[in-house]
Amino acid sequence: MKKYKLALIIDDDKVSNLIAENALQTSGVVEKVISVLSIEESITFLQKLDAPYPDVIFLDLNFPTKLNGWYFLENLAQIIPSKMQSVDIYMFTSSISKKDIERAMNTQQLAGFISKPLNQAKIMEFFLNPKS
Repeated sequence: MKKYKLALIIDDDKVSNLIAENALQTSGVVEKVISVLSIEESITFLQKLDAPYPDVIFLDLNFPTKLNGWYFLENLAQIIPSKMQSVDIYMFTSSISKKDIERAMNTQQLAGFISKPLNQAKIMEFFLNPKS
């Protein structure tokens, strides 16, 4: 089972963040979870952050502003400090669009696509019993 020290959730839905934080921490997959509510907030947070850096990011796709999850991924090199190059990023969204799912599965920077809400069953699927 892969374990992470610090997870960053980037999602504008506070309830979804609380559910994901609880599921991640109670599963033992993550030691600490930090949530931010926008892409802009995540950029500021990551660029000002001193170690420890997140080793996993759960990234929502859709936001009420112009900047969305795709923007974050397309500008990853400028957003994430070079010390964070080994971060695992999971698209974490309620989108059921086949186009979004296919694009996520073909995006090299993503470790996977997880539909909301994040619960114990999904944690088991992705982190405790990964497919070989």
